Amino acid sequence: MSAIQACPPPSARTPEWTVERVAERLAQAAEVERRRPAVLLRPDGLRSSWPSRVMRHGLDYVELRPELPTALEITLAEEAMGWLGWIKSPEVRRMVWAMACGVSGRKMAKAYKHDRKTLERICRDGLERIAGHLNAREA
Repeated sequence: MSAIQACPPPSARTPEWTVERVAERLAQAAEVERRRPAVLLRPDGLRSSWPSRVMRHGLDYVELRPELPTALEITLAEEAMGWLGWIKSPEVRRMVWAMACGVSGRKMAKAYKHDRKTLERICRDGLERIAGHLNAREA
């Protein structure tokens, strides 16, 4: 699991946000969301009583549930998800988020009825818009 790294102080920051850095932060945000507990999604009576770890053969432990994200990871993930608001089109926003969540290009192409290359270009344009806002904000 890759943990989200806290942003270094302004003097030590890299000079600009790139499409790759933005895509990486959104992918980390998607990973944090996957690890968050789904407490409010089901009634109290339907929660699992299984422990988060189970002993296997009495010797070692097997991880059944992902490790809960830290408060810093959640804060940084929420910040990154807020960046999606800079993309004007809701459809493009959903495409960029689906890409960050690791949805395959084939599934996205089928769902959005676009060619895979077209989807990549649309997502890249959305990431460039986010990077542009971040660079303008830091300048």
